[in-house]
Amino acid sequence: MEGILQLEIGDILELKKKHPCGSYDWKVISVGADIRLECCACGHNIILKRSVLQKSVKRIKRTWFPFLIMIVYLSVIYFYPCSFAVEGT
Repeated sequence: MEGILQLEIGDILELKKKHPCGSYDWKVISVGADIRLECCACGHNIILKRSVLQKSVKRIKRTWFPFLIMIVYLSVIYFYPCSFAVEGT
């Protein structure tokens, strides 16, 4: 990978070498000069320097699920505001 890694919390990284549990996928827990990762299979946590991690990343899998939930929620409230109001008799 070229350039500086642009990582966000929640991204899933596929590394070149597999973890002893057999998984290649790691979830980004914290971002800074050092990156904290959690194994997606067994939950083991590691901290790597950004320069070391950059050499061992095969690809970045972005997670858009939280944004998708927010968009669906806001669109439902915007397009159907009366369905959430309680009608009086």
